[in-house]
Amino acid sequence: MLKARVFCPAAGAFLPFFFGLAFARSVTILDPLSPFGLEVRRLFLIVLILAALIVVVVYGVLGWSVYRYRTQQEDFRLEHEASSLKGNERLEVIWTALPLLMVLFLFGVTVESLVNRVLPAGGYRVEVEARQYFWNFAYPEGFRTSNELVIPVGRRVDVVGTAADVLHAFWAPNLGPDVDLIPGQSTRTFLEAHRPGRYLGECNQLCGPGHARMLFRVVALPEAEYARFVRAAQAFKPAAATPLAQRGEILFRQSCAACHRVEGVSQGTVGPDLTLFGLRTTLGAGFLPNTRANLEAWIQNAPALKPGVRMPPFPNLTPQDLEALAAFLEGLKPRGLDFSTLPER
Repeated sequence: MLKARVFCPAAGAFLPFFFGLAFARSVTILDPLSPFGLEVRRLFLIVLILAALIVVVVYGVLGWSVYRYRTQQEDFRLEHEASSLKGNERLEVIWTALPLLMVLFLFGVTVESLVNRVLPAGGYRVEVEARQYFWNFAYPEGFRTSNELVIPVGRRVDVVGTAADVLHAFWAPNLGPDVDLIPGQSTRTFLEAHRPGRYLGECNQLCGPGHARMLFRVVALPEAEYARFVRAAQAFKPAAATPLAQRGEILFRQSCAACHRVEGVSQGTVGPDLTLFGLRTTLGAGFLPNTRANLEAWIQNAPALKPGVRMPPFPNLTPQDLEALAAFLEGLKPRGLDFSTLPER
């Protein structure tokens, strides 16, 4: 019975750890893929080491005391005859001073980290607008993307954001700290990637029924590749290359142009900007891979895939219509650029 009473609480204490391993996400703030990640990992290890020392000392003394002063059957009477102990001033000073020094040390390293994460003014600045449930990004060179933010590797990017409807939060755990996006206000964070790749981001504030599927990707490109992307994005003019895509453009103007913007085709602002849609690797604000089958299913009935989405279903579109629309949207990208080959981080 004693073994069961000891084992069950101990097993319960470790269950969250094992469940965390079983259902671990692919993204973590402890993965050092940026200066921010390195700083977070440093702080985590400092706190972990101090906490481990405290646990070892406290449980070590507790275990020694239980073993040293255990009661034998024949000595049971001595429990009631123990003499009282007098105060120990030296011991009291030690157990008061040590925790105080630990707290001051943690305070110091935390302040150091906060000072290091301050972003100097005048850096490369990208603007983000959060909506239920997608993201719009505006670049200083004058073009836009939605749901996938493209940044250069090795350069610190100043992200200035706001929300159009309710409280949201912008967070790319591998690349920088999160920040609340508040309607009517501008808030600020930063991103920096060490390696090229596609990094997962998410809304970190409960914002409605579609919150869990309000994701985004940060696409980090080498400096030369990013410069090529900027030039291509600035010069991009949509042109339907095939008869199927041309039919898709006609259908887009009829059914989608009121809500979505495509440079040179439509100026809608209700939904995400689709000007460079063909470069995207995901759909529905980052929760679906951008495949032909997923794209057609999304066009036909987006609310069935994402709760709360404002895009209405289009049950009257035929399979041929869906194929034409998908062909037009997939063609909305500059030649020679393909982000799908970048590794997922």
